[in-house]
Amino acid sequence: MNLNLFVTTLLRAMLIVSGAGQMEDLTEDEKQIFEHYAAHPLPVNTSDVRSLRESGLFSEFRAASLADYISRNGPVLSVRELATVDGFNQEIAEALSWFISFDTASLREDRRTVYDSRFQAGASLLQKQSWSWLSNARLQKGQDYFVNAGVAGQCLPSGQNIPSISALTISSSLNFPRAGLKLYLGDFNARFGQGAACWNSLLIKSYTSVNSLILKPSGLAESRSDKGNYAKTGLGARFSFGRCELSLALTLPGFKTALLTSINGNPKGGTGFEPLLNFNWWGRHCSLGLTSVVTILPSASASVISTAVSADFRTCLRGVDLAGEVALMVKTHSSHPVVEPAARLACTVPAGEWFKAGTCLIYTKTRHAASLIFEARTPKQHSFALGACFTNSHSSSGTSRQTARFDATASFRWAQVWAWDLRLKENLDFACPQQLVSTLRTDLAASWASAWTTSLTAACSKSSKWGLAIYLEQSLRSASSVSAHLRAGIFSIDDWDGRIYFYEYDLPGRFTVPALYGRGYWISAHLGAKIARCFRLDFRLSYKDYAFMPPEVRKAPALEARLGFSTNF
Repeated sequence: MNLNLFVTTLLRAMLIVSGAGQMEDLTEDEKQIFEHYAAHPLPVNTSDVRSLRESGLFSEFRAASLADYISRNGPVLSVRELATVDGFNQEIAEALSWFISFDTASLREDRRTVYDSRFQAGASLLQKQSWSWLSNARLQKGQDYFVNAGVAGQCLPSGQNIPSISALTISSSLNFPRAGLKLYLGDFNARFGQGAACWNSLLIKSYTSVNSLILKPSGLAESRSDKGNYAKTGLGARFSFGRCELSLALTLPGFKTALLTSINGNPKGGTGFEPLLNFNWWGRHCSLGLTSVVTILPSASASVISTAVSADFRTCLRGVDLAGEVALMVKTHSSHPVVEPAARLACTVPAGEWFKAGTCLIYTKTRHAASLIFEARTPKQHSFALGACFTNSHSSSGTSRQTARFDATASFRWAQVWAWDLRLKENLDFACPQQLVSTLRTDLAASWASAWTTSLTAACSKSSKWGLAIYLEQSLRSASSVSAHLRAGIFSIDDWDGRIYFYEYDLPGRFTVPALYGRGYWISAHLGAKIARCFRLDFRLSYKDYAFMPPEVRKAPALEARLGFSTNF
């Protein structure tokens, strides 16, 4: 087996399942969910519809359709059979196969115990030394209970160099399947509908794939983030009965920040209250939901109260996906209530086996947006995509601003050895003075002797000035026990608007997306090795120097080192 092909395919599978267009679009929580299920595949034949939805790998209608298929026809035995289930296709089924299993040894609820932990320490050296560390442990027994605890700290160059806690997270859940009840305490995700009431999907400014148009909220679910990012803190409960589900939660916005500032010896901040209620019904092809959220934030003068109510739907009919939501938000500050309506409607349509298209319309009081994406792929796994997004924004001062974004991507694969990706991105701002930022990126990768991969990536940008960044990377993976990455590149980017982002390999559970700006070079090396069967040691060293900039404006070089130790069994 070509191990580098495996890695490349796994990354592509993460993008397909999540709906992201590139690795830079994935959040920390999403990456860690994929890492967990890649190591411990979800047994779809022994999981109920709620577990499928909560995993984050399935949307509501795909989870309901799969559970309904298994109840009527028995367990799914292969990727080919999964592709025939309503709401799925060959591409989605192949991508999901990296994170699920078709185990039929027992049709009872899976009750295995999974434990993993990691400890990482890093240092930023040279002129201003700073230290950081992260410790995390996670325990899960089937669907019975889940506990995730983590703490991160840093030591900044602030005279006395006093250490501080930068992140603290405790996520836990307890399941009572016979009563249809699941309890959450600590950090958890609360994502309903299309995001008008509970999370920030309406703030997304552009979309880079058809799958990204139909978002996949997971309701109440445990947070797997080491740092508690993208999670709410408080107490939640989920009641399931038949095809209905009632979710209740009381979250404490600002509590985590107040706790950390108190631990670090700073003045305490304010803590608010946010009761949340959601009712959801799903059928084989659709789901309907009602959501209500009230947020109370204390302030020096008077409390700020925000109320949001929304109704949403999702459906899949003959391969056509539809999702929408209408919401009404009322914000009260002092004696001046502000009413803000919001709406979102998205649709994806397949045209034959190798072509699909999607569109999305968004309306809020301050922003109107329309997106359109076309995608095509060939039987040999070549793919092409073309997308456009038009936005009209209104500021509080009454001025308006129109922007347009165009994306064109092409991916070519030859003989499971060569891979070539090409992407052109245009951002046009119609405000005076008009501004156009163009980015062209190309990635060429070749796999050698089933263990080595060489890749060359180049990107250029054009705003008020031209920018260029190029790097060469050599990767080694041997039987999943040893991995090594060596990356070296140069960049020359004089305009901040033309900055270029690259996804960087990092220690397991971590990722970086640095913005390249200025003139210089960088080099990074990562070495990882499995110790025995359940332990892994990782080390990463990176250096960046702005050597090609004039001395009077030259930035200080940066040297970073990180060491990680993890267990997984």
